[in-house]
Amino acid sequence: MACNAQRIRAHRFFYRLLQLTLGTWLRLRFNIHTRNRHLLHSVNPPYLILPNHAGYWDPFMLATFAPRPVYFLTADTNFRTPLLRRLLGMVGAIPKSKGISDLEAVRQLLRLRDRGEIISLFAEGERTWDGGPLQIMPATAKLVRLLGIPVVTAVFDGGHVSHPRWARHPRRGRLTIEFRLTFEAEELRSLTLPQIEQRLTSAIGHDDWATQQRHLQRFCGRRRAETLEHVLHVCPSCHGVGRLRSRDTLLFCTACGYRVGVDHRGLLQPQWPADPAPPPTVRQWNLWQQPLFRCWVEQRRLDPARPLLGPVVVRGGVGYRSRRLRPLAPGTLQLNNDRLLFRPSAVARTDSQQPAPISFDLSRLEGLNVQLSAQLEFYYCGKLYSFVPQRRSVSFHMWRNAIRVLQESV
Repeated sequence: MACNAQRIRAHRFFYRLLQLTLGTWLRLRFNIHTRNRHLLHSVNPPYLILPNHAGYWDPFMLATFAPRPVYFLTADTNFRTPLLRRLLGMVGAIPKSKGISDLEAVRQLLRLRDRGEIISLFAEGERTWDGGPLQIMPATAKLVRLLGIPVVTAVFDGGHVSHPRWARHPRRGRLTIEFRLTFEAEELRSLTLPQIEQRLTSAIGHDDWATQQRHLQRFCGRRRAETLEHVLHVCPSCHGVGRLRSRDTLLFCTACGYRVGVDHRGLLQPQWPADPAPPPTVRQWNLWQQPLFRCWVEQRRLDPARPLLGPVVVRGGVGYRSRRLRPLAPGTLQLNNDRLLFRPSAVARTDSQQPAPISFDLSRLEGLNVQLSAQLEFYYCGKLYSFVPQRRSVSFHMWRNAIRVLQESV
């Protein structure tokens, strides 16, 4: 959505009210501590804040400690409902379409820079699924040099363990935000794009589980394993794919009965002495499963008559960028070796016409991403399609990983 420049302006009273209310609640709820917070006050605006992306509340936590409104680049998914659009407009959020170029968002950042504001965006592009670092978006270094303003990086230590992306319920332990002045404005002119990217990668690359294994901090919370199957797909015992399910603090395999528990430190513990020990952290399990999952996808694609994943019952919508989605008829979604197939459910109609199936050629998908933890979105032929599964155990993160493997094979 192309936004008028005058509309991107935070309401300072509302912003301050959020700092005092929501900000106070976040500091207490997540036991937030900071290092080098003085940088937010000592560096003269305009400047850019680049944090790693660990949790849902990251932008609100950062804004709590800023001396003035921070203008965040925000996924345009959040602008599709009138109430959220209004609230985000009051805090100066800038809509950005995920996975595709958005020149209007870049123009807004330049206008805000010229106005002397504090700007922030998440260079990794999305929240981490397993607590480890993600690759910085390719255009980030170009944008940093284009803006030409000081860059303060922020690292959330304990952010993922406090509230993993796959989890419905947060945990309370200790969360520390460390700020660093990574670039002065003057030095950006003399650095190459690879040098900028390398320094950014070093500054915000953070493995939450590596820190947690050293300190063994307690993170208290309920249902610590619930929906863990969104990120863990392969059983360590039978190597079955997509057979893991969760309940309360347990993750178990419906094929072989293998069980692990999630303790108060977030670490994985075997439940039966005879079972093979699991990788101790979600990240280590995820790294272990990736080559096995890739082999599974490559083998399954050899049988074109058999769906790779699904069908699963979904609710769908179609739209464009931040516009409100037009609902699709309820139906099922399945992944074949070369396409996604959406089949609307049969409905009773007096005109005897049924909605036609929609086939999405994988080679033509653009901007493929998972919103929140279970909403699959992509652009196809200039339209945005969004699907939400009916069952909570369905992992569209696994679907996205499978689609990427298939796209590489095309």
